Amino acid sequence: MKSNYKTSIEFWKDFLENLSEIHGIFLQLIGKNGVSYSKSFNQRTICSYLKRFNKTVDECSKSCHDLILKCIEEREVKRISCYMGVEYFAVPVLLDNGEIAAVAGGKVLTTIPYRESYAELCERYGLDLDEVLNSINELKFMKDSAIDSYIKMIEKFGNSSASAFSDLRELKRSEYIFKKSFDAMEEICSSIGSLEKFYFAILNFITTNFNIKDASLLVINENRYETVADIRDFKSKGIFSQVSISSTSHLIDQLKNRETGYLVVTDPSKLEEFGIKWGTQSLSIFPVITGSGMWGMILVFDFISNNEQMDDISKFCVNLKQGIENFLIKEKIESIGQQKVVFKKIVEDLKKYNDVNELLITVANKIGWYFNAQRVSIAIVDEEAGRLELKAVRGIDKNIINNVKYLAENSISNHVFKSGTPIFVRDIMNDEKFSKMAHLGCNGRAFASVPLRNNGTSLGVVNLSDITDQSNLDEEYFEALEDLIKVAALIIEKAICKKELGSINLKYVDETTGIYNKKYFTEYAKNTIENSKRYNRNTSIVLLDFGEGNGINEINVEDKMRTTVNDARKLIRRSDIMAAYDKNKFAFLLPDTEKDGALIFARKIQAKVHDLILLSDKIGEIKVKVGVSTFPDDGDTLGELTFIAKNALGGSDNPSSSFIE
Repeated sequence: MKSNYKTSIEFWKDFLENLSEIHGIFLQLIGKNGVSYSKSFNQRTICSYLKRFNKTVDECSKSCHDLILKCIEEREVKRISCYMGVEYFAVPVLLDNGEIAAVAGGKVLTTIPYRESYAELCERYGLDLDEVLNSINELKFMKDSAIDSYIKMIEKFGNSSASAFSDLRELKRSEYIFKKSFDAMEEICSSIGSLEKFYFAILNFITTNFNIKDASLLVINENRYETVADIRDFKSKGIFSQVSISSTSHLIDQLKNRETGYLVVTDPSKLEEFGIKWGTQSLSIFPVITGSGMWGMILVFDFISNNEQMDDISKFCVNLKQGIENFLIKEKIESIGQQKVVFKKIVEDLKKYNDVNELLITVANKIGWYFNAQRVSIAIVDEEAGRLELKAVRGIDKNIINNVKYLAENSISNHVFKSGTPIFVRDIMNDEKFSKMAHLGCNGRAFASVPLRNNGTSLGVVNLSDITDQSNLDEEYFEALEDLIKVAALIIEKAICKKELGSINLKYVDETTGIYNKKYFTEYAKNTIENSKRYNRNTSIVLLDFGEGNGINEINVEDKMRTTVNDARKLIRRSDIMAAYDKNKFAFLLPDTEKDGALIFARKIQAKVHDLILLSDKIGEIKVKVGVSTFPDDGDTLGELTFIAKNALGGSDNPSSSFIE
């Protein structure tokens, strides 16, 4: 088999249905046991033609069935030609569950050219019988060659489409798990009452969302992981687990070092280490990690699932650590007295903010108010620049803020950020170690700098200075400050994650038009051109430019562009790609399309746009140009083809460019 792409049955159903509809060919997806995974598309092209030959149909069915099984077993393309005029083939494909299946196809290439069948018709219409029979045989030869094209199309184009399908599905799956994780954090963090209810909330959410019937939650207690919550499908039998395992067990080390993030145990001797004695055949273990290490683990008993779902559960457990840490911090807060009620109210207030900048400003104000600090600054790491960027302040001169974007490399903030260790100084100006380091707007009183970290991830630094009531600068004060900043870090990271989540779909999608953007077009076009080189095919690019006319109304143009998108969707094929290329520009990628075909398509698009312009408030305010280039006529790289097409937009005299206005 020539491809390693794993594709779902759903993908092949859609792909074969579209292919058979376009080419009028019989296609069907068959499993290794001869089971049909899809309906037979265009079966009339074979079976209805042969139904009057009952014996022939039976013999052909057996031959075709054997051909499919042999194709799957040997993992290579198989073909047979039927004396009734049918060409039948089978192409092996790899499904996402690891199974080898086959795409079976066939087509009646010609009717049987008996002279008697055509003699009467030829005589009636005055045609030469020999010429008619020769034409039929030539047509059979041409269609027979086309079978090779069908096979290549399934092998190559099918797998190429499957790659894009797989990427899109993985993107959607990641987004789905990401959303589930946030839902879990919200639900778990809202748990009220005892630890037992908290533990059950964790386990219940996982088992419900992943359809798990039997599971346990184990949490570290001194040197052992012990069961704190169970969900069982067999409680009616009076069986309850007493599962635990030593933290020094080699299984724990093995679990921590697993690249997959989970461990499946089937060895009976290893199952006994957990104290499992009720006939369990397999145990899936998913670690739950917090900033302090492996906090606990989810045990799932006799769970049958594919690798994809196991990975999803593992990712889900990884994301739960934020909710767990948040709850544990809340529990600690509730235990330190009535004074911390205000602390808790601060946390609840911070949760109301979704905008990151507004949240940071609120954090600075709340911390300054609660801890009697006249000056507070928050710096967040800029990943691209690799430096701490000042994002929010309280009580610091605006002139200082306007002149500072990134904190100095020799600042206390950078020292704390890199070391991950907080510092508390009663007199920063006279401190032997830190007085020479830059400290923004500090006037010489008590100073504190605390790293903003969550689950081991460094987000930035919070600085407090000019603390008015130094009599309260005891150990409890600093512990409370660290705790509040830990919670703030969790909330800040959550807000950042939500912002990133909102941009997941925008990675490949244009915000204005809702179609693919230039990044997706570029990646997809490069791959398509490479395939065109390999299989000696044409690929065309069409650029559509709305221009920038005098007095142009940008809102009006965007409206016309969105309408153009809707009209273009009706004109393009499933294999074509439409993208927002640059400002006021669309790009179309047309695989297997020669220059003439691309020009026809361009004129159709042009006509649609001109119709829109005629309906505009200001006729002629929008200037539309269309440029066309084709591989290999105009170039053999994406850069060359887009250069030619752009030249065409400018009305270039380059003979390789095709310009329509």
